[in-house]
Amino acid sequence: MLEKTKKLLPQLDGGKGFGVSQTMENKTVENADDELTYWSKLANIYYNIHQYDKALEVYQKLIQKIPGNPRLHKAVGDCLRHL
Repeated sequence: MLEKTKKLLPQLDGGKGFGVSQTMENKTVENADDELTYWSKLANIYYNIHQYDKALEVYQKLIQKIPGNPRLHKAVGDCLRHL
């Protein structure tokens, strides 16, 4: 299962690292929510396959979008604990 997840990971981020082609300001609210869900799930996948440095980057990107979310701050702390 872990190997299958690692193989699917490049498909999830499009092989482009963490870049996003459009800014959140140019999207509808529904698309913005979809994007946040995508990044949240990507961060969780990185965390679950023990790629804490990549998970940390994504969680920090999410914190910039939703600064008041305590779960994101906890997730950053969890990543830092493992690094």
